[in-house]
Amino acid sequence: MTIRADATRQIINSRDPRPLRAVAPRQGQVLLDADFDQDARLTLTRIDGDMSDVIGAPGRLAYPSGTSAFAIQAGGGPLNLSIQPGHGFLDGWRLDNMAACTLATQPHPRNGDAATLPSVVAIKALIRHVDPVEEPAFADKALGDAQASGRLIADWQVLPQPVHGSVSCATAPQNADWLRLTAPSSGSIAVTVQPSVPGTDPCSLMPQGGYTRLENLLYRLEVHGGVPIAEAGSPPPLADGPRFGLQGLKLKLSRRNASLLVAITGINGNEITVSPPSLDPRSWFAPGSWAEIVSLHDDVDPRAALTSERLFRVALATDEKVTVEATTAAIAATGAAATGGWFLRFWDVLPDSSGLIVFGAPGAGGLTAVQSLGDGLSIQGGGGAAATFRRGDYWTFAARADGTIDWPSSTQQTPHGPETRYAPLSVATGSPAASTFDDCRIPCARLTDRVLHYRGGDGQAAFSNGGGPIKLAAPLRLAVLRGSTPVPGAIVQWSLPPGAQPSMIDAAPVTSVQQQQSTTNAQGEVSVSWTIDGNAPSALHQIRASLLGAGGAQPVTFTARFDQAKTTSYDPLGCEHLKDFDNVQAAIDGLCGLINTKFPVLKLARIDLFDPKGKTTALINDKEETILNGLEVDCDSFLSGIAIGLDLDDSLNLGIQKFDPILELELELPYPTTDADKVYWLHASQPGDKKEYPLCSTWGFQRIRLDGDIRIDSSPDGYPALIWTPHSMARTFLETARYHRFGQRITGLFAEQLYEWWKPDRLERILCRLRLRSAHIWADINTGKEGAKDEKRPERVYLNAEHLGCVGSVTGRELSLRELDPQRAADLDMFFYLKVPQDVKRKRPFRGGSEQPG
Repeated sequence: MTIRADATRQIINSRDPRPLRAVAPRQGQVLLDADFDQDARLTLTRIDGDMSDVIGAPGRLAYPSGTSAFAIQAGGGPLNLSIQPGHGFLDGWRLDNMAACTLATQPHPRNGDAATLPSVVAIKALIRHVDPVEEPAFADKALGDAQASGRLIADWQVLPQPVHGSVSCATAPQNADWLRLTAPSSGSIAVTVQPSVPGTDPCSLMPQGGYTRLENLLYRLEVHGGVPIAEAGSPPPLADGPRFGLQGLKLKLSRRNASLLVAITGINGNEITVSPPSLDPRSWFAPGSWAEIVSLHDDVDPRAALTSERLFRVALATDEKVTVEATTAAIAATGAAATGGWFLRFWDVLPDSSGLIVFGAPGAGGLTAVQSLGDGLSIQGGGGAAATFRRGDYWTFAARADGTIDWPSSTQQTPHGPETRYAPLSVATGSPAASTFDDCRIPCARLTDRVLHYRGGDGQAAFSNGGGPIKLAAPLRLAVLRGSTPVPGAIVQWSLPPGAQPSMIDAAPVTSVQQQQSTTNAQGEVSVSWTIDGNAPSALHQIRASLLGAGGAQPVTFTARFDQAKTTSYDPLGCEHLKDFDNVQAAIDGLCGLINTKFPVLKLARIDLFDPKGKTTALINDKEETILNGLEVDCDSFLSGIAIGLDLDDSLNLGIQKFDPILELELELPYPTTDADKVYWLHASQPGDKKEYPLCSTWGFQRIRLDGDIRIDSSPDGYPALIWTPHSMARTFLETARYHRFGQRITGLFAEQLYEWWKPDRLERILCRLRLRSAHIWADINTGKEGAKDEKRPERVYLNAEHLGCVGSVTGRELSLRELDPQRAADLDMFFYLKVPQDVKRKRPFRGGSEQPG
């Protein structure tokens, strides 16, 4: 509170910290003004506390449901807003707005606020003392010049506080800029009495310590200003003025609680005419004392008072005029006028004849140097470098003629007042040209109000059928209760919020001009079906339920939507092609656009086998664009090499060494292959002593990779290609195939042991597998893509040699060159057959026969 009445005392430091209940007068005991003040304060504290507990919503403005009290409405600009009339409750305080107003026309007007978005439109409230000089109606004319008592009012001002970052009503209480605005003052002071000084003259009385005046007074120390706290970064200015640090803090002193206040009725240069005139010359302006020009808005909005100095030394004073030591320009800079609303307040002079105590830098323990207040009193600031103060922070204490003061000994205390409360009313976001306001007020229902309760049906989703009405699966359900008692027969009206799509309730249309109504059943419930418009699949569909009649409750808004791929998020992770998409629909569309995209790859153009006589066997049919899988060729068809031609004009590269298996040529030889293996299996499979030979012929195959080298060169036909050539022994193996017949000929060394071996002439071909490892075959080609400096940069592309099978006209097992598997690099895996030479023939041996194998 900002009470400046000259009371006996304002603070009673009782030993029991618990709240007291009431003042209990006693017969024959003195009743002082402090007793009446405390009785009223105890009652108000109890009422405010009970109201806060019942309504709840700490830090928010609660308002009666069905009213628009303190609602913020846009008025054509980001801060050109209106404040609606009504009353609300802020932590138990009742705040009243008697008529619709704007920032500039509210009880304590604001002008010149920058249109900065986002901003929290807040209400600042405090309990302000209204002096009878401000309101002459408080005095009864029957009492003549007798001064009347003051009054207390829960005062307020709506102010816009700019904030950084994304903010909403839910996050505003945690916003750093909001916390700066609402943080209470943390600095402190301590007032002490000066101790007695031992006398040195035995013939003189020893001076007494403590408070030295013979009057019982109520002292007041109030923050006048100081050095604004510098903050890191670029925080927006605080909407109700800066905060001050301990060093450089300025305090004013009054021995009568700053209760001497007179209205300004005229200004002539530095001579100020005041009213009412002096009634007590001992409590009046005097030369050397200090006078402050104040406005009735200063307590709520101190910014104007901080803009120009308003505290002046009094040069001359009469009963009706006060002349101050100031220039005409300095008086004019205050904005004071004789049109009402401007006053002159008396402040006492300090021992050094100044009007302000100024603290120096804090020292040990965060305390400033001790300074004298006079009258045997001293003051010391505390809180250190982190201390904060506001203009108007004050401390009061009673000083008594017995030399004591009502201040706990040497105790640092934070400001006694005023208690200031803040609450967000709205959050303004968007742009100055298109600002939006989010309502932060909290509605509260009265005990006898009918209340509309949500029961189910919100947040549904449906699949769009491409157009037409879609009935949602779950009904919309509400209940109307008075307390916990159902209200049958209540009428619920269904309407569209602004901008919502038309829909249907129980198959009846709801549009911007047409509403529908439902009536609660015996249980106070309503259940309706909701049909939304499938022709608007991207819209957010909403419908609002309101309770008709007196004591209208807060409406309930239902929301539904259509499930769409574009409303589902997508994270491309490492997918280069979809890196610019953030939803599933866009990603699918992007994939669709890539279906026919031809990525740069290397493709097979030719596969040729070259024999020593210069004969070429092509494994790719150019006319039909097929790879001839399953083709039969002679054993010597690739003795001079295999050439792989690519559709490439640039230089080709290999990723590994020439002797590494980039191209693998594997033969599947009949097993057992060697005579020794045949002998082993022949004898190992005999069952005991019986002369039966269950394994006497080929029963499997084993793979043998031919040894060879690969290089990049020109083929025998002259085109650039990958050339594979067999090593000398691999070449000899193929050249002598007519003799060993790939391990099927039995040599004379084992002829006796293998005379029983089955030797059919059915081995006509040997399977040959050709595999090409494409990931190691690449070229750097210019794809037209731009690099970091906008130059065309080459891109590395790899061989794509995986093809899909088809039914061809040669072997019926070809691979189609036109049916590439869509990947950047893929191996070639094909097969052909080597014909087994048949110039050396053998007849089938028979058990016990004498024919020798050749």
